[in-house]
Amino acid sequence: MQGADIAVAWVDTSGKVHIQDRFAFDKIKPIIDNTTQDWFALRGQEQNGWTGIQFKRYFDTCDPMDVPIKSGTNILIFAYGLVDLDLCQSNADITYHDNRRGTRILPLRSYADQPAESTLLELETIDFRFNNHVVPSADTTYYCKVFKSPSTFSTKRHAIATTVYPEEAGYAVTSDMGSKYFMIKMHYDNPRQASNLRDSSGIRFYLANELRKYDLGYILFGTVSNPASLAIPPKAEQFIVDSYCPPEATRVCTLFYL
Repeated sequence: MQGADIAVAWVDTSGKVHIQDRFAFDKIKPIIDNTTQDWFALRGQEQNGWTGIQFKRYFDTCDPMDVPIKSGTNILIFAYGLVDLDLCQSNADITYHDNRRGTRILPLRSYADQPAESTLLELETIDFRFNNHVVPSADTTYYCKVFKSPSTFSTKRHAIATTVYPEEAGYAVTSDMGSKYFMIKMHYDNPRQASNLRDSSGIRFYLANELRKYDLGYILFGTVSNPASLAIPPKAEQFIVDSYCPPEATRVCTLFYL
């Protein structure tokens, strides 16, 4: 549970719902977050040994003891105890859950600023998908597959909706620029080590024939401790990112300046 953002909730004998905001610094009992209470109970019920509680939280609380709820899949953990907390006792605290625990991978929110479907109808698409790929029964697997771009893309196009790019820019896609092959690296998390799983998921790119004013490009150099540090503030004329690059990389790299 190290690094986990945890909500502990229960329903007392009077039917009142309680919730605590906790954080696990290590593989020890998670402590109460005394900076801000960011988990809020909406309703709850306990009946015939079953407990159901509905609660909410902001996607990003800007609290270092809260894990941001991101677009795409999120890894969730859950556990339950057998005894409710009695807040009337001064030394009341949660007890260890033993083997009453588990994990799930769930999409808790859609990606930000999802475009209206009507804006994509006239665009060309490329689909890169796995074909009924057998997922290994191992706990964790990384699988890479290379795809060749369509031969019809001899003229330059702009990919504009892999993520939602700014209206004035697109990512250039053409075989003349070396964009002939694309690789998808898939991370499979199979904690139950099931052996009957197959995957036909993939990625769809939306492309426009009418080029935008600017071509987008990427350069990633060194090690970034915080991916958000690459987000350049609006209207910034200069922007510096401090990073680290091992000498094994710089020995074979030609330095250049923009």
